[in-house]
Amino acid sequence: MQTIFKKLIRGLEKPLFVYLFGLFFLLHKTSQYFPSFEWITFLVFFLVYCTISYLIVSILKKTKLIKFRFIVLTVVWFFLLFTNDIRALNQFYILLILLLVSAILFIRSNISTRLISLSNKLTNFFIFSLILFTIFNGISINNSENKYYENLQNKKVNFSPLKNKQDIIWILLDEYAAPASLRTQFHFKDELIDSLHKRNFFVFDSLPSRYDVTIWSINSIFNCDDSIAATNFMFAAKYLNESKWVSQLQNQGYTYNNFDFLAIAGSRGISHVSNYFFPSKYLQQILNNTFFIGAWYYLAEPKEKMIDVYNQQIIQESLAKLKEKRNEPQFTWIHLLIPHPPYYKDANGNINKNPVINPTRASREEANNQYIDFLQYGNKVTLNILNQIPDWQHKTIIISGDHGARMFLPSGDPHRFATFAAIYYPGMDTAELKQIKFLQQIPFHLH
Repeated sequence: MQTIFKKLIRGLEKPLFVYLFGLFFLLHKTSQYFPSFEWITFLVFFLVYCTISYLIVSILKKTKLIKFRFIVLTVVWFFLLFTNDIRALNQFYILLILLLVSAILFIRSNISTRLISLSNKLTNFFIFSLILFTIFNGISINNSENKYYENLQNKKVNFSPLKNKQDIIWILLDEYAAPASLRTQFHFKDELIDSLHKRNFFVFDSLPSRYDVTIWSINSIFNCDDSIAATNFMFAAKYLNESKWVSQLQNQGYTYNNFDFLAIAGSRGISHVSNYFFPSKYLQQILNNTFFIGAWYYLAEPKEKMIDVYNQQIIQESLAKLKEKRNEPQFTWIHLLIPHPPYYKDANGNINKNPVINPTRASREEANNQYIDFLQYGNKVTLNILNQIPDWQHKTIIISGDHGARMFLPSGDPHRFATFAAIYYPGMDTAELKQIKFLQQIPFHLH
């Protein structure tokens, strides 16, 4: 036993971290969503990582810069593999400290073999600890999600049959704040309210969503369950793709039309925006938020704005579908990333020359002004869609946000949840609609 222990200690004196870091990366990505795991992809990626690392070490040896291997490899892989979510992983702050300490130690020309061995031991032990933590955390998440999924499957959801089976059209404007919030946060009176009142819509002054995150908010609408937020986006995306509400409507003879970047009720998401935010395949899951995937999207569309391209595609394709004549009733879901940042267009629909991409990196005044301009553009788009729907007065129409405007607000602030919501259907019962307390309750009140 002592012999085995001594061999392990001696093994830790070697620079195993060169390869362990790649193993940690793969396990970290895999632990986020186990169901998509593929052994072959895992092994091939790890082999490629090890090969590249070995080549880098070989080059450093030949150039007599081997003492800098930890610095070079950490910088290369750290910023290539954790490009976007680097700040979301708190343990990496510790790694950065280790990097700085190692830089000081290795730059010294009189570094001793003993010091190198100690440095290797500490680094190897640290990454081993990260690997164990990642595996434990992934198993814990997966077990929690399995329990939630089992409860979701066993939960009975009863909807009252819709009268006359009129078409249902839901236009969701991402991050559209409630009228009350627009007045207090932005000192803005929303003209869309008057336009909808003239069309006999019931408009909520403020309707809270259960969540201030899009995927959780929409998932809870389509599954009529808001008891537990999914641990991460990929699990929520899975539940959304198995929508209980759509399944119930299909049993009543409805056809579902999905105009969203999200896959919903077995319908694929539109455009590659879905893969960028919610990867469905294991390789996409590994590469998501890395330098490689960011470079790919930049090279694929260097001049076009991916989100704006998505919005225009949704507008055109949804209008074409809404104008089609069908015998069976339709449920058409339209998800526009308006007025969600980036704010690519002004109130008149013109391209914004200096769009705010991330509101937290702009002045409050500029971000708020562009948000309101983009919202007004969204109003025009919404009314244009509404005006082109044949016989819309005989259909059920919902226009809403998914949560409120979140910029410059601390976590948990009520304004982050307060969203826009307006409902119309023939013979509307306003007394019943007033019973709705949360956005996610709307499907139960469309009789």
